[in-house]
Amino acid sequence: MKNLTILSLILGFLMSLQGQAQEKDNFNQAKLHLANHKLNQAIPILENLWKSDPNNANLNYLLGLCYVKEDTKIKESVELLETASSIYTTNYAGGSSRERRAPEYVYYYLTIAYSKNGQCEEALRSLNKFYQVYTYNDEYYLVDGQKWVRECNLEKKQDEKVKPKKELKKEDPKVEDPLLVQRTEDDKVKEELEVMEEKIEPIQAPELTLEQKAGREILAEVVKERTEPQMKERLIPFDDWENLRTRNVNFTTMTSQYGIQVAALIDLKPTRDFADLKNVEVYVDENGIFRYVIGRFPYRKQAESLKDKIIEIGYKDAFIVDINQPDYNKEVLGLGKASIDWHIDGEVDFRVQVGAFTALVPSAVAEKYLEIDGIKEYPQNGLTILTVGRFKTYKEAQDYREELKTKGIEDAFIVAFNMGNKISLKEAKEYAEVNDDVQKSEPSKKQKSADF
Repeated sequence: MKNLTILSLILGFLMSLQGQAQEKDNFNQAKLHLANHKLNQAIPILENLWKSDPNNANLNYLLGLCYVKEDTKIKESVELLETASSIYTTNYAGGSSRERRAPEYVYYYLTIAYSKNGQCEEALRSLNKFYQVYTYNDEYYLVDGQKWVRECNLEKKQDEKVKPKKELKKEDPKVEDPLLVQRTEDDKVKEELEVMEEKIEPIQAPELTLEQKAGREILAEVVKERTEPQMKERLIPFDDWENLRTRNVNFTTMTSQYGIQVAALIDLKPTRDFADLKNVEVYVDENGIFRYVIGRFPYRKQAESLKDKIIEIGYKDAFIVDINQPDYNKEVLGLGKASIDWHIDGEVDFRVQVGAFTALVPSAVAEKYLEIDGIKEYPQNGLTILTVGRFKTYKEAQDYREELKTKGIEDAFIVAFNMGNKISLKEAKEYAEVNDDVQKSEPSKKQKSADF
């Protein structure tokens, strides 16, 4: 009976992990569709995620804004965005699948949803809330929100002109003072904002039960074995934000600046990856999406000419964007010392990282000095990284890492360097494989001399 209980816990825990991983994959996929303006592909994914978690303010927000942008299910979009607005935050972690709150922009999209639904008074109220909570310097959303409220009222007046006016009879209910109504609405807005602040709670990881904690060691190897092959297929978001170098882009004009977006990724790639394109600039938005854009044109027709050429090359999903908008206000310069247009030069080497620390050496790291020979210290952006070995191939480093694991160094992993700088392991492996193939295909000096 006890063994069956432990087995059921293992299976339940594994299913839970797989379910969470699948949800994270779906969330990342939806984000990419949003960044690539493929809303029709993002909507069904978000709808399924929302069905399993309808109280998630972030999912309500994302699905609601999709409906608004696609001009579909406007009534549903109002309900979704109203739900999302109950828990909003200015510290929105848009790139995290664990974020359950909505950003301040929820009031902007709610303003549009109300306007499209003919609820002009509610649209104005939502816009007023947006003015109160908005922390961004760019006035684009504020100006655009005003436009939607204005158009809503114009359409409403047009409808009133068409419909016969209803005369106000003396016996009709009393007409309230409009100034008194406005004061009452302002009080309601203030109260609603206070309630929202109280509802905001920090994200906390779920606690394991005592039984799960007891069986954690037993599960570790099983979970590792079951999940590692699947992780290779998953979307892995960028996780080195501390070393990311960016600069704010502030245009001196309020007019549009048109560019062509050729890609949107959740992991940072150097612009050299676009071998058949030049002048690629990279921007990162609040959701952690990296957008790759070419050109800044004042006229859309100029951008259309370039877009046609880019599509001919093979970028069929390229589309025109206005980079004078918040999604493109932060340009990526590079990662650490490396520029965003960096390229690997010369040889790469692979090392095994066994520890890292800031100022003081933790006891667990200090013990490594007594267990392993050949430790080298490498400073990187405020951290001191400890590495062992220097191998020409990834396979050699992999074998050495496995050897360290047999000695009890379980947390060792492989890193790559080029000209003394730490670089992407994936880029290093690809570069090393290509160079190895080139060297094998070239005849030796001895063979060359024999050919003449």
